[in-house]
Amino acid sequence: MTLDEAIKHCEDVAERHDRIKQIKAVTLEECKCAEEHRQLATWLRELKAYRNKSQERDDESCDEIWERAYAERDGKK
Repeated sequence: MTLDEAIKHCEDVAERHDRIKQIKAVTLEECKCAEEHRQLATWLRELKAYRNKSQERDDESCDEIWERAYAERDGKK
């Protein structure tokens, strides 16, 4: 399961509980389940953003390394 799939699953579960809540009385556990899935979706979105930011930094670092390597090579010619 990917992060996007996990986020979607959490949102779907929370929405399903919200729809049920509109139709009938729900238990405290069902309300708690919806809230926990919303919180989990939030954390997963934060993790995804962190990973994307980390990947951007890694990519920039690789670019800097290649630029330095080329500069050194060209300077030795």
